[in-house]
Amino acid sequence: MNEQSRRTISLAAIAAIIVVSAYLCGVSAGQWLGLNARIEAAESRADLPPAADPQRYLLVADNRSTATADLQTRLNDGARVAGMTLSRTNFEAASDDDPLTVFADIEASGTLVEISAFLHMVESTTPALIVETASLRPLRDSDRLRLTARIRARLSPGARS
Repeated sequence: MNEQSRRTISLAAIAAIIVVSAYLCGVSAGQWLGLNARIEAAESRADLPPAADPQRYLLVADNRSTATADLQTRLNDGARVAGMTLSRTNFEAASDDDPLTVFADIEASGTLVEISAFLHMVESTTPALIVETASLRPLRDSDRLRLTARIRARLSPGARS
């Protein structure tokens, strides 16, 4: 092998190394740009608020009477599961200005543990209800307490009448 052929082989090897290096740099840059685009897309999706599920926040029913009956069933079941006695439930609309809000005024009796379990159920299960006010009084000759509470619920827009 003469000097000229060694030079040619060396130049060809260097050229091959340069071509392969350029190709690998291009592939790496393409992957980096693709990853950057995916990160930006994920960040823009994260900036969007989650779609609101009306069943998480509203009593969904065809009319106010059905929604009120569903709310009464939920309160009765919650009191029963907690071991409480629900003695009174009154419902009233908030006002003419806000026809989608209904209030439930309740009286119930139970132990402190039962009452706290009931109130936790009211505020933590769906649809979301809000305990506006609550007061506890001891019952005579008993270890039980009387709960008087006002609970607010929002109705779905279809439950206007």
